[in-house]
Order: sequence, then structure tokens, then C-alpha cells
Amino acid sequence: MDSLPAERQRGLLSAGMFIAVLLVLFAYLDFALNIWPLKLAEARWRFGAVAVLTSYAPWLLLGAFMMLWSGQGAARPRALKVVAILCALQGVVLLGCLVGFPLDYLQIRRDVPDTDKWTFQVAAARAVFKLVLSIVSFGWLALAGNRASKDEGAAKPTRRETSPLIVGQERR
Repeated sequence: MDSLPAERQRGLLSAGMFIAVLLVLFAYLDFALNIWPLKLAEARWRFGAVAVLTSYAPWLLLGAFMMLWSGQGAARPRALKVVAILCALQGVVLLGCLVGFPLDYLQIRRDVPDTDKWTFQVAAARAVFKLVLSIVSFGWLALAGNRASKDEGAAKPTRRETSPLIVGQERR
């Protein structure tokens, strides 16, 4: 991207950031519409909601990665910091899901017919696997984004110009 003129590069990075934000927003919107209406008191609903959330995790990860990439390319340390914080929060939310999911599994497994036990167990194992990988990935993105935001802030050179009014003075 260094070969592109700065103005075209900024435009492309801005479009990338916009698309990444849309990707994440659409994933959250689809997730919310799939689990509506909320029934937090029901173990079956919680189990299903976490399973549905794990199917949207790759889109959320891709969107977060694209935001970090665009933010770094555009040298936006604040955007990197915000996305890093959001990745950390998403990781914490998924960690909470990982703690509650096995409890819901234990609560509803006795209600699953014998003919569907295998499918139920595979679905639960797949959801736990996706949760663990998503938590690690969001944590990694949070750390990388935080580190990049510090690098971007430190890498900004201070521009010094000589003042036309005072001889020998530099402006910052």
C-alpha cells in the first residue's frame, strides 16, 4: 500500500474501516435477531444462544482484525486502542459464556432424547472448541492492537519548522 498516493491510501483505509465496522454490526444484528426474544432464565435458550454466538465469532474476529489493520495503516492510535479494548471486552464476554455453557449443558442434557444425545454432545463440544479459540483470538487481537497503538503513538515524528519571526527558534 506504500506505493499508493497518500490520499488514495487514506481513502482505501477509511473504506476498509467502514466495511469492517459494518461486518461486526451486521454480525451482532443477525445474532440478536436469531436469539430474540430473550429468555435468560431458560437453560435451553442460553445453550442455544451461546451456540449461535459461536457461529458468528469468525465474522466478529474478521471485522476486528480488519479494523486493526485499517487503523494501523492509517496511523490512528486512538482507533487501535478502542478496537483493542472492544476485543478485550468481547473476550471477557465469551469467557463468561464459556463458564456458563457447561452448566447449561449439564442442566438440559437429561431432557435430550437418547436418539439425539450424540448430536447434542457434538454440538456442545464444537461450541466449547469455538469459544476457546475465539477467546484466545480476541485476547491476541487486544494485545496486538494495544501494542500497535503504543507503537503508532511513539512513531509519530514531531515536525519542527523554523519560525519566520524569530531567528534561531524552532516551532513544534
